[in-house]
Amino acid sequence: MNLDHLAYIVDVSKTKSLSMSAKNQHISVSAISQAINNLEEEFGFKIFTRLRQGTFPTPEGEKLIEKSLNVLAHAEKLKQLAINSNERQNEITIASVPGLMHYNVNLIKLIKTENPKSKIKVHGKNSLDILNDVKEKNLRFGLIWIYDELIKKNKEMVFDIFQEVKINVCVSKNHPFADCKQLTIDDLTNETLVVHDEHYLKWYYEEFLKNKTDILFTSNNLDSIRSAVKENVAITIGTDFVVQNEALIQSGEVIAIELINPFHRPFYVGCVRNQYPPLSSDDKKYIDELRSEFNKKS
Repeated sequence: MNLDHLAYIVDVSKTKSLSMSAKNQHISVSAISQAINNLEEEFGFKIFTRLRQGTFPTPEGEKLIEKSLNVLAHAEKLKQLAINSNERQNEITIASVPGLMHYNVNLIKLIKTENPKSKIKVHGKNSLDILNDVKEKNLRFGLIWIYDELIKKNKEMVFDIFQEVKINVCVSKNHPFADCKQLTIDDLTNETLVVHDEHYLKWYYEEFLKNKTDILFTSNNLDSIRSAVKENVAITIGTDFVVQNEALIQSGEVIAIELINPFHRPFYVGCVRNQYPPLSSDDKKYIDELRSEFNKKS
């Protein structure tokens, strides 16, 4: 028995799939199957029952998995203690969707104040790329947009929700909508949009606007989107947490208007992380710092 084998059975209990757990653990299906067989021989009972619907723990297996979670949690604490006495790492990577980068400023200040010698890397990526980096354990956590489809497809991940966000329509000050306080989906019929190349915004467009509007282009280049809206060539959509900090919004060149959508499912801003290994006390502190930044805006 070793810690890796315990981690395997914990993962299989979550995914109900040997192939999915093998992918999560970066090993072959045969290797994870052999590890389970070894544990079953060692403990003298079946840990899982393998059915067409999936792989499910036996009653004895459930007890072993519960104890394994405790063992793994304690092992992680010892590992963190071995790194250094105060759990701080010399290099810290902060990952965030580009529109939320400015919310990381106070977090960076906190890290440098507590650990002046730390090296901080800041990565701007879309939500899916950050999610995958966290899954692969290249990142400990990341600041992303969270929505129901993402949660359903990634049930093995932990999503720390900070705030619910609203969708805004951004138009030129010269657009006929400029004086509106709110808009509905139907109001946007026959409008031309430019859409940022963030997964959830493209999904939102496909789900609610595709059959009513035309799309000029999608892009991850914010300057091209800003220019198209400012020059009244097109309108765009975004979240209130992003657009309220846009220079063109603050100068009055572009107007942000709340979009009312009765079919809209909630969107959130928050962090994504793995359930295992458990967060260090520093990481918990960093996530709490980010949460407090968004609470200030509510």
